[in-house]
Amino acid sequence: MGLQYNDGSASDSGSFDLSGLDFSKIGNYQISFPSALLDFLESEADTKIIAQPRLRGVHGEKMEYIVGDEIPIPRTTFSPIAAGGVSSQPITNFEYKNVGIEVYITPTIHFEDEVTLELELKVKALGGSGFGDLPIITTREVKNIIRLKDGETNLLAGLLKDEERKTLKGIAGIKSIPLLGSLFSNTDQTIQQTDVVLTITPYIIRKIPLSKEDKKPLWIPLEDSLSGSKEGQVSGLVYPGTDAIRGAVSDAATRERQEEPGVSRVTLNPPRYEGPKNRNFRINVNLNALEEIQNMSLSITFNSQVIQLAEITKGNVIQRLGEKPSFLEHINNPGGTCTIGLSTDQIDSGFKGTGRIVTLVFKTVGSGESVISITGLSAHSPSGDPVHLETNESHIRVR
Repeated sequence: MGLQYNDGSASDSGSFDLSGLDFSKIGNYQISFPSALLDFLESEADTKIIAQPRLRGVHGEKMEYIVGDEIPIPRTTFSPIAAGGVSSQPITNFEYKNVGIEVYITPTIHFEDEVTLELELKVKALGGSGFGDLPIITTREVKNIIRLKDGETNLLAGLLKDEERKTLKGIAGIKSIPLLGSLFSNTDQTIQQTDVVLTITPYIIRKIPLSKEDKKPLWIPLEDSLSGSKEGQVSGLVYPGTDAIRGAVSDAATRERQEEPGVSRVTLNPPRYEGPKNRNFRINVNLNALEEIQNMSLSITFNSQVIQLAEITKGNVIQRLGEKPSFLEHINNPGGTCTIGLSTDQIDSGFKGTGRIVTLVFKTVGSGESVISITGLSAHSPSGDPVHLETNESHIRVR
């Protein structure tokens, strides 16, 4: 910044008389900016905002945002001109591929003013041409599940792309001669680096109103059907307005309807599950035997297009069948079934009481619904008489 004062009077030597300088008059000032600074600001273009979308969705529903172009990619097949001839007639079809940014978000709202975002980000760009001048599409993809507070910003970066090219230009034939070729050619080197930075900020627009009374803890009696250590009831501390109380109340109500006195049962717990794809969840197969059971076999069916059985772990019932009990398991994911068999090593006794037979570890593989059912159930007492057992189902929903 430069200052210049001018009152119209100057001496013969070229200097100004500053005795009458008045700094209170704005007309006595002149401001100039360096032109180099203006040129620098005009040429600064390292950062570019691609898009600033504002998406509005609902709980549990998938949102999609796609910005970019559709690039046609030819696919050529050959077919015979006449029936029984040689495949020599080319038929070209075009398949369009999205090039740009694809964002898929599935929000889950919690009562603690927090939001879980199941995020899938794809950044696609043209990376030149390959064989037959077909376009090469470069892809950078991120899948993540994050939990943020209302209004909290999450920064996602590191999607770097480095591209380095060297081009040799010169006279054909001479440029390839060692030593002499460098005099008649030049090499151009281009280095390009790009990074995509994404910020996500969730806002809860409308939610279920909760008062201070709703957030106070309540004692609700729950039956501990997952443990075989002690029969009876256990009081659980749950909080209204959270996901825990909804699952606890529904599970307790289901067990209250199913576990009538005087009936032995094999139950699946939990009776309901909902979650995203590519997640593991567990289903406990519990036994409540009012009379001794020496051996048992059961088949479990499920929808293999939605879930698949990854592992079967033994429960405390197997440990209480004796020192060397028999246990059999067989998993058939393509058919959507699994078979479990167990028997005690004692001839005149069996298992009686409450416990966990096995734990089934499932993996969600596709969106949809599945029902896990117990079929082909049979059990016998030490005397060889059949034992009647009631069962239930577990309903699974994959987003």
